Amino acid sequence: MNIVRRLLSILLVVLGTAVVGLGIALTWVQRNVLDTKAVTVTTTRVLTDPGVTKLLEREVTNRVMSYVVDERFRPNVVGIVNKTLTSDTAVDLVASGVAESHRALVDGNNPVVELNLRALAAEVRATIVKEAPNLEASLPPVDGAFRFTIVKRSELPGAWRWVDDFEGSGVTLVVLGAALAGLGFVLGPSRWALAILAGAMVLVAGLVTLSISHRALREAKAQITDPLAHTAAAAIFDIVFKSLDGQARNLAVTGGFAVLIGVGVRLIRPEYVRARDTW
Repeated sequence: MNIVRRLLSILLVVLGTAVVGLGIALTWVQRNVLDTKAVTVTTTRVLTDPGVTKLLEREVTNRVMSYVVDERFRPNVVGIVNKTLTSDTAVDLVASGVAESHRALVDGNNPVVELNLRALAAEVRATIVKEAPNLEASLPPVDGAFRFTIVKRSELPGAWRWVDDFEGSGVTLVVLGAALAGLGFVLGPSRWALAILAGAMVLVAGLVTLSISHRALREAKAQITDPLAHTAAAAIFDIVFKSLDGQARNLAVTGGFAVLIGVGVRLIRPEYVRARDTW
């Protein structure tokens, strides 16, 4: 009977801990990747970074100059674009465009997700016309100049579709996993060992998450050869994945603490351990 209880308690703790970890991961995705409001706030923070601003200035200038053609006007356009994009209004307009694209991404019904900064294009055009009226006839159209294809839904990885299917279930999984692990601790005759087992799993999950995220970031940055784009991407990644790093570190610390508790009980209260193991 004792052996059955041990095996059942170990199975419940392992399963419960794994389900809790999955629930925590889904909750992070829900709050940081699938929530449009959170993405908009992150976008606003990203746009305050000088590297991102310079990259955006260059891309907007190039788009405008592809219509103007005459390179003699480039200094004028550069100055106007710089003045426009450093304003709070421009940041809000870009963030609004990103929010619109994000809603299309999580909606699930759009075959192609685009970033259309039509409002920013209108602001840039109005500023250029005001300061250089002679360029009005050469300026790009408002609705097509700053339109970018972000991703085709068919190109999204399977993991994204899986996360999309389980959207909003993170908290439920955390509660279910905690209940399973708790039941395992109630049934288990060696709770100190179960604490070490659960803690070790959480510790490893945190360390693996840290390792994978850092490796993915290094590889993503390595794919970007343009110096300005690399600087902007580094700033974006640092802001976007800061919370993921924090969560991974918290998991590792929590798991390590659980392991220490289990070891502490085993070393400090051996008589309690022996009594429990005979139940």
